[in-house]
Amino acid sequence: MSRKIYSLSKIFSIYKKLGLVKRNMVKEVSKTTRINKREKRRINLNIVKEDVITVVNKANPGTGLIVKTLANTGLRIFELINIKNDDVTLFNKDYLKVKIHGKGDKVRFFYSSKTLYIEIKETFDSDSEYLFHSKRGLKLSRINLYKQVSRAFKRYTGKVASPHSLRHFFSTYKIGNEKKDVKSVSNYLGHSRASVTLEMYTHTSLSPEESHII
Repeated sequence: MSRKIYSLSKIFSIYKKLGLVKRNMVKEVSKTTRINKREKRRINLNIVKEDVITVVNKANPGTGLIVKTLANTGLRIFELINIKNDDVTLFNKDYLKVKIHGKGDKVRFFYSSKTLYIEIKETFDSDSEYLFHSKRGLKLSRINLYKQVSRAFKRYTGKVASPHSLRHFFSTYKIGNEKKDVKSVSNYLGHSRASVTLEMYTHTSLSPEESHII
């Protein structure tokens, strides 16, 4: 907002010099009004656990499994489509550790149960380098996947939802329903700004068992 006000002020300064306006109204307003506070984002989540389960069970196996993975991990859509098989390593007898390349090339990890991993490998069963891939073994299209998930929610629940809605579902469910520590969930989601803001609260993290919802 501050940058926009500054840009408008420059434009009106030029208009004033050209004689198109008598005064720089934007500059006068900016002297008394300063935008220096970030507006709080409010997430209006309209899907619940039952909606997610409905889509997982009724959509085609590929779409349902992607919805299930996003709901259980809170991954961004670009993070999911970029997971390669080489990013998956054994964590313990029940869980696998998956490397994620997030925003700004920041690396973090999430845990996948062996049951979910086996389900993924059986559904996406080509020799592709990507964990999730097209029928030809190619990297999934971000746009097509967005449409696919959105259509599934509209068809089976009548609600408007997207892959990113599942990220919000994961975080709100963990914090609101399971009462997990905000800092832990923030770290798990890869929110670097939130991790700095919430540094004073706790230094814990979600265990593999705590990360799965459905």
